Amino acid sequence: AAVEASIADPDRQPAPKGRKRVGATTASAAAAAAAAGKVGGGKAQRSYPRAADAALGAHSGGGGGSEDTKSVRRREKNREAAQLCRQKKKEHLKVMKGTVWDLRKDNDALRTHASVLQKEADQLKATAS
Repeated sequence: AAVEASIADPDRQPAPKGRKRVGATTASAAAAAAAAGKVGGGKAQRSYPRAADAALGAHSGGGGGSEDTKSVRRREKNREAAQLCRQKKKEHLKVMKGTVWDLRKDNDALRTHASVLQKEADQLKATAS
């Protein structure tokens, strides 16, 4: 079956240049993979425990503390990091709002000045003609 899978299928289209063909795309290739025992796409299993398994104590931590204390410590650190991130975001937003206010004020002043200069230029043109 492995020899049959290596022979090109006449109905199979070639892969575009620069890209690899991934997975079994034809019925004959899928049948060959099933015969070889490669059902499920050959996806590697996770080497780390799931959160639900850790909460139930299904996996033991090979190091210092139990999986429960590690996950609790990780959640606490994540909570603190998220809180710090939100605080920094608020401070950044406050700074940006101040910058927007300053720029709008400057823009209004420049528009007023441009209007004054335009009126002055119109007066000079009127007196020159």
